[in-house]
Amino acid sequence: MAFNHATLCPAWTRYDLDPCEVVMTNRAPVSFHADPRVKTATSEDYAGSGYDRGHMAPAADFNFDAAALWETYSYVNVCPQDPKLNRGSWSRFEREIRELAPSGRVEILT
Repeated sequence: MAFNHATLCPAWTRYDLDPCEVVMTNRAPVSFHADPRVKTATSEDYAGSGYDRGHMAPAADFNFDAAALWETYSYVNVCPQDPKLNRGSWSRFEREIRELAPSGRVEILT
């Protein structure tokens, strides 16, 4: 991942989704949080903005490990997304990637 300090958003993310790591069940919800090492956006920045906090590396891809899942809720991994995009085509894209993973290791670059 590279973080853009000017926009307070990730510039890009990259990770491998190993078939053995695809866990289709959800863990308990995690709260969004700041990374103390980096100045990021905050919950207040999103309040009333009309934008969703969109994960660049999706939380659902990290259900295999509680610590990894927690990391996805850091504002270092989040950028503003239009709700229709975040809950619509972006969400479908993420699900389709997880469906491909059992056929072999998948590399994701967003």
